[in-house]
Amino acid sequence: SWYTGSAGWLARAGVESICGVVRSQGQLVVRPALPAHWPEAAVLLRDADKSVQVLVCQDEHQAELALSRWPGARTLAAGTPLAWAGLADGDVLVVRQRQTPPALAPAPDRLADAQPVGLPAAVPATPVGPTLAR
Repeated sequence: SWYTGSAGWLARAGVESICGVVRSQGQLVVRPALPAHWPEAAVLLRDADKSVQVLVCQDEHQAELALSRWPGARTLAAGTPLAWAGLADGDVLVVRQRQTPPALAPAPDRLADAQPVGLPAAVPATPVGPTLAR
């Protein structure tokens, strides 16, 4: 039905566009585009004879955490094609989205020197609409 088809296409869009996991012509390629506020995402790929877990991580720190949670997991560089036939049932792949850490926020001592932004002066309240006399 229309609803089932829409749900399937929405799921595929999330897996391929956001997580970047694409399986085509016997190859698996991961080109992640996670939103900045997602530390990681997991995709489970299954076919008749195997299932493979792909963990897409935002940065090096998240990738290290994923590797520590999944003993035996291996890393895959983003954009590197991997033959599906070369994967075994139960394999776990960790893919890092960003190769370098994001820029850090300013040091707290620098924030102390910042000047507050002025707020506009209060505007006296004026009645809106008709007023009722008592």
